[in-house]
Amino acid sequence: MKSILTNLLLPVAALLLFASCKSYHYMYAPVATNTPMFNKKGESDVSALYSFGSLFRSNVHTHNDGYDFQGAYAVSDHFALTAAFSHRHERNVYDSTNTFGNTVNSSLSYRRNTTLLGVGYFTPCNASGSSFFDLYAGYGIGRYQLDDDGVAPGPLYHQFHDCNVNNYYVQPGFHFNGRGAMQVSLATRINTISYYNIATDYTAAQEKSYNMAVIRNTVFSFLEPSFTIRGWAPGAPWIRIEFQASTSIKLNNTALYYRESYLSLGLSFDLSRLDDHGGKNVHGPSPHRQL
Repeated sequence: MKSILTNLLLPVAALLLFASCKSYHYMYAPVATNTPMFNKKGESDVSALYSFGSLFRSNVHTHNDGYDFQGAYAVSDHFALTAAFSHRHERNVYDSTNTFGNTVNSSLSYRRNTTLLGVGYFTPCNASGSSFFDLYAGYGIGRYQLDDDGVAPGPLYHQFHDCNVNNYYVQPGFHFNGRGAMQVSLATRINTISYYNIATDYTAAQEKSYNMAVIRNTVFSFLEPSFTIRGWAPGAPWIRIEFQASTSIKLNNTALYYRESYLSLGLSFDLSRLDDHGGKNVHGPSPHRQL
């Protein structure tokens, strides 16, 4: 009889213990948008960016950042190849009070690596070449790792959730060659994400509670608009300061926690302009291609 009561009461006690503890398990984080802003054959773009995101729904000891390395090369006056690697390291710590008035601390640490390869098409929108239409598309793979560590009224606990990611994207946009040493891009990436090789010691009930179970049988789509501005010193157009603001909007109705917004700041290099010391031909195939 005692054994039966123990088996019945222990799960109930555990449920009550964490009944009012709320933590968000983020199953997706966007990477910086690769926007080369090419105008002609032979241009290149190599970028190194520091990216940091919103810190919503957490209270203490929180960070959400990483880096993005991007590369691209214009193989002709209309076509380009792209590649990118992104790393994110995130941590959210949640302090909650359970049903019994005890404090429960939960620390969620994430590591995400994503590699993308793509092809692109670009063409001028007007005779002067001051604005261009861009269309890029590609495929990527990723690895997400989550460690869940906690201190509750009792011993330490540790749980994990690891998975691989398939990523297909299409990215239309426009870029503009400003007067002087500046370019601006407006792009919208449509991402589709699917998950595989999922390994975890979360129970099925926990996965459902954290909106994690849905990744096993759902392909998610995200709309990700971005604004990028790039500027350089008149005498050194081959090295540019780049800033990007981007956000991610889930298109599925299925509930999923995901990172929403990022800012990125860094440097980009066009090695084809190493010998260009500020001449007029910095935006396109002819000197008049400026606003």
